[in-house]
Amino acid sequence: MNTRKGIALLLVLLMTLSLLPAGGAALASAEAGEPAELEETFEEPAEPIEEEPVEDPTEPIEEEPAQEPAEPIEEEPAEAPALDGASSGSAGENVTWSLSEDGHTLTISGTGPMEDYIWRSGENSVTYMSLPWGNNLAEITRVVVEEGVTTVGGGAFKGLELLESVELPEGIESVGMSAFDGCVSLTELELPSTVTEIGETAFKDCTSLYSVGLPEGLRTIGPYAFEFCESLNDIKLPSTVTALGDGVFAGCEGLYSIDLPSSLRSIGRNAFDGCAALTAIALDDVNDFLYQVIADFKAACPVVCRRIDRSGQLSDEDRNTIIRKAQETKTQWLARKETATV
Repeated sequence: MNTRKGIALLLVLLMTLSLLPAGGAALASAEAGEPAELEETFEEPAEPIEEEPVEDPTEPIEEEPAQEPAEPIEEEPAEAPALDGASSGSAGENVTWSLSEDGHTLTISGTGPMEDYIWRSGENSVTYMSLPWGNNLAEITRVVVEEGVTTVGGGAFKGLELLESVELPEGIESVGMSAFDGCVSLTELELPSTVTEIGETAFKDCTSLYSVGLPEGLRTIGPYAFEFCESLNDIKLPSTVTALGDGVFAGCEGLYSIDLPSSLRSIGRNAFDGCAALTAIALDDVNDFLYQVIADFKAACPVVCRRIDRSGQLSDEDRNTIIRKAQETKTQWLARKETATV
């Protein structure tokens, strides 16, 4: 009985094993006490792939600190041109200049002409050259030109706003272009008897100049020589003057009297333009040219004319002639003025 049961169990077991895979058969064989050969296949483990770490979006991103704006660079102010400290030097081929210790007096010495520091290089162009004493323009109050120097150079003392005193020696022959232009503190000046020519704009804008001594022997006064010398009030032109340039006394608002010599042969355009106070025009002789000039003046009336002989006397005949011609001139001038305004 027991044998049958054993056989039946064995058959059931075999049938079950036949339905299992090989591994299961081996296991069943082992369980049944039969050894089974197992083929093991070993695969080499794959090398681990190093993955780049993924940044955690939740972690705060450390931003580089913003750069602070650069502080403005403080530039040192440009230094004014250093004074060269020169107190003397050349002012012409044989002319020198020197400054006093306090810097207030400029002395010109030597022989011959001074250097020109400004001159006309064309019809409408002017050339300038730096003044050797340019660093002391704001200090010079006195100019002394010593004997032996024959000219006052063009632009030599231009812009000396504190200049009050000028000493010029006999032997000076000409005053150059713009020589004293803009010397607003200069009040009076006596030109030596040797001066024959006053250059263009020589005393322009000398607004405080009220007295100028013009010497016998002076022949020409250049254009705009006394323009805007608003303090000038009385001018006596020497009997040797033959020519007045354009605008020579233009803008001289205080000029009320002027003596015109019979030697005059040329008066430039607008010579007395803006001389609103000019009412007295004195003549040392009677000639048609001067009466024609008077007729062109903007402020020609009343016109006062005189002619004095060598004895200093004026005859009745001459007086009557002058008055008559003066009246004729005034009538002509008024007629022209009325015609011009129509």
